[in-house]
Amino acid sequence: MPDRTSVYSITVDEAREYEQSRGSVASASATSTTNAPVEVDEETRILTFAELKELIESGKVDQIPNNKVIPEAINEAPPSQSTVGVRKKPWELADSQS
Repeated sequence: MPDRTSVYSITVDEAREYEQSRGSVASASATSTTNAPVEVDEETRILTFAELKELIESGKVDQIPNNKVIPEAINEAPPSQSTVGVRKKPWELADSQS
């Protein structure tokens, strides 16, 4: 089976445009009076609990839609240094105001 894991980078504006376009499609289809069958894309189909359980038990986790592969390694980058000063305690603020 080919690896279906892919990385997409989208902006907030692109996400809003997508949501708005889906909303207009949903409202247009709701007002439609035709009884045409709706085809569901196999990739976006939501699995039932039983189907999900079966895929996990059989080791076919690559067939689970929207399943992210999390690496076993810890982030190797060094931690960042804090640049924010220490916040004053309430009693220290009261002393500086008097």
